[in-house]
Amino acid sequence: MLGLLVMTSDYDDTGDYESQNEAAQGGLTFYGKERGLVITQSGYDDQALKMQLHIRQDLGGHTYGDRGSFTLSALGRSFVRNPVGYVPQTKWSSTILVNGQGIETRGIYGKAPQPARIIYHQDNDLATFTGGDATYAYNTEWYWTARESLDDHPSVPSRLITVERPGTFSPVNLTWNDFRHPDNQLVEAYGNISFYDRAHWQFGGTWKEGVQTRQVNDLSQYYRQAGLVRGDHSYLLVVDDLHKITGGLETEYEWMAQIAQDLVEMDPADFHHPNLNAAMDFVLREQATAPAGAEGISLGTRRLLFRVLSAEGSQPDGLASIIQDSYGKVANRLVVKRKSERPRFRILMYPYIEGDDIPSLTSSGATHTLQWSSGQVDTIAFNLSTKSVANMNVEFTEILLKRDGEVLVETKVEDSDLVPFRW
Repeated sequence: MLGLLVMTSDYDDTGDYESQNEAAQGGLTFYGKERGLVITQSGYDDQALKMQLHIRQDLGGHTYGDRGSFTLSALGRSFVRNPVGYVPQTKWSSTILVNGQGIETRGIYGKAPQPARIIYHQDNDLATFTGGDATYAYNTEWYWTARESLDDHPSVPSRLITVERPGTFSPVNLTWNDFRHPDNQLVEAYGNISFYDRAHWQFGGTWKEGVQTRQVNDLSQYYRQAGLVRGDHSYLLVVDDLHKITGGLETEYEWMAQIAQDLVEMDPADFHHPNLNAAMDFVLREQATAPAGAEGISLGTRRLLFRVLSAEGSQPDGLASIIQDSYGKVANRLVVKRKSERPRFRILMYPYIEGDDIPSLTSSGATHTLQWSSGQVDTIAFNLSTKSVANMNVEFTEILLKRDGEVLVETKVEDSDLVPFRW
């Protein structure tokens, strides 16, 4: 009852939604550098573009295999969402599968606590970008073998050793701080205790977690960068650098966005706007019976443009497709599938209302210029840089984003920003 009284006393009915939202949030971006969570938006009104990005540096509880997953809402509705229910497997997140494999979980009710790392975070008035390294999480499986003491070394159940997963387990001698960025270290003592030896979450006393691991994949890298660009026309940009060591040209990569159930593909025959191009644009539309949005948004008129700036390799299912799946509930996902050694996904997402301005695109190599008739002109340049991680060269896509000659975002990393081990 006291909580209800406090909430009632805090209520203020003066001002509009936007001003109240701004006062309550205190900024356009929430950056949880400890857990690896970013929530950012283009404004404070109820039509603003919003992104949630979960790099995930913490263990969590029943943790999903969702490193680098994102959501997108705009125009008063959800476009890219999290499916409702307990669905820990990676295929239910908005990230990437490699040959059908994501982050390993222990069975349908399993979990995937393997940490990722935030490798950079940039936030200013016009753009918010964050990079994450999920290489280790994709390459390993973890299992808890609770230990009564430091001298107790239990085995992982033999049922987990199968033909498909033949590798043996060994103690995780890595610590929290091994996974964290050098500028984001834990000062508490537990930050330097291994996951094998750390105190048990439940039993207490001399009990230890006893986390053990085995290798289940061989990615040389998985780096995701995601950002929200603000302006008269706001949009998201997601850039992925992946490579499988034993892969080759037939490696299948599935870039996924879990989408709201009422969204369907717009037929390219209905691309009446001159700036839509079926060779690189995939548009989701509301069905005609969709509820009206707030303040002047008519029935079924909201759209989300996926502009594939890059997705290298052969296209087994065309530019992109919508896959319907089920986990007791029906769930749809948009998939950009490529067979390639390095797919180099660079995907832009732009929400709009039917009849709104859509940007033209002019490309020269890896430099892309977006121009709206209202006058906004953004230039995005991608530059492949080479880094050295664990005695192997890896690629990192540097992003340079300019507007009217002003640099909004420039992403660069050093070797030391990346996780220095793969498994």
